[in-house]
Amino acid sequence: MGYDEPIFLNSKNQITEGATSNIFVVVGDKIYTPKLSCGLLNGIVRQYIVSNYDVIESKIDLEFLNNADEIFLTNSLFGIMPVNNLEKKVFKSQKISKEIFNYYKKYIENI
Repeated sequence: MGYDEPIFLNSKNQITEGATSNIFVVVGDKIYTPKLSCGLLNGIVRQYIVSNYDVIESKIDLEFLNNADEIFLTNSLFGIMPVNNLEKKVFKSQKISKEIFNYYKKYIENI
């Protein structure tokens, strides 16, 4: 019912990416994204964020995702998009994703 983006898992039940996006998870003030070795496309916006922010590349499982304070998706078409909810969990904070989006928007405007 009303899903915008499915999240893919690899054969080890680790988060890889969305159908058309890369995924970032915020816990506290730390930003995480799946390692490339988990089997995902290293998108352009993902590369920008990993290069410009202190991002921890790690293996992420569903439990970790469900304990997130914030989740955001990236791709070359929409740039950076905060996730409002994951199934029944609603994310109240979008502070870090909106901050990154604002810097990314300025970066794109100056290219």
